Amino acid sequence: MKWQDIPARLRERFIENPTDYRQPRTVGSLPVPERKCSAEPALVGESPGKEARAVSIVVCIVRFGRRILDDDNLAGGNKPLRDCIAERLGIDDGDERVEWEYRQVVTRGVIGTLVTIQMRE
Repeated sequence: MKWQDIPARLRERFIENPTDYRQPRTVGSLPVPERKCSAEPALVGESPGKEARAVSIVVCIVRFGRRILDDDNLAGGNKPLRDCIAERLGIDDGDERVEWEYRQVVTRGVIGTLVTIQMRE
């Protein structure tokens, strides 16, 4: 849905975001990095003098919350995050080279999510 498609009475309640979060921008005095696309799949590494080899990745998503969720709600609640991570890696989230782990921690402190990504060769 575009901003213009929202009825005027509802637009009054919101502020349009003037910046497009998908566009790179400068942070402080750091230059905007140039995007480089490669035809090579994201999970294929290459060493000098060796043939390309498949690399496997383990992505662990840890949920910090007030209570424990059952396993299907834990996985389902993290599905959008999983899709986003897979997209950033340049692969499908069902790719066999990626192992997804879900964990959870009960906390009385700050709630949130921690993501760790490890490569295995």
